[in-house]
Amino acid sequence: MGKKYVRIIFISMLVIFLCWIGVNKYQANFSREKWMEDPSNRVNIVDDLLSEYNLVGKSKAEVIKLLGAPTEQASSKTVNTIIYYLGPEKGFPGIDIELLVIELDDNGEVIKYETHTS
Repeated sequence: MGKKYVRIIFISMLVIFLCWIGVNKYQANFSREKWMEDPSNRVNIVDDLLSEYNLVGKSKAEVIKLLGAPTEQASSKTVNTIIYYLGPEKGFPGIDIELLVIELDDNGEVIKYETHTS
């Protein structure tokens, strides 16, 4: 009788764990709608975005079409930069914020992008 309960508990915990993984995987998938809806949750989907889309070579207009208006823009003689707020950094305690920093060349094409903690 004891083994039966152990088996039931184990199977129940396994099902709960698999459901939890499925929910987290869904929440981590990039979609333009998720990106636009909740800027403070972008930190959870940026990895999927960057694995699905190679931004290098895309024009500024293509990036903005995909990700919407940038949070910030900076310009110098050599590099233009557009910045997207991603939300509080992953992990505990989440004190800093994460940003997606996209550098453009003089023609307005992406030459580099990376996430930064600030």
